[in-house]
Amino acid sequence: MRHFYGASTNLYERFIMSFYDFFSLLGGVGLFLFGMSMMSTGLKNAAGNQLKIFSK
Repeated sequence: MRHFYGASTNLYERFIMSFYDFFSLLGGVGLFLFGMSMMSTGLKNAAGNQLKIFSK
């Protein structure tokens, strides 16, 4: 029988792997949100006053 986390069935190793996966996911989401923020700031700066037409 093959397990999701490989051949190891040790509860401690599975907990550490899930702990690592959780922080990897958290870091990935953080980088994604940071990139979206940087991109929106750059687009706002590039558009300048032309973007204010849509906000009215």
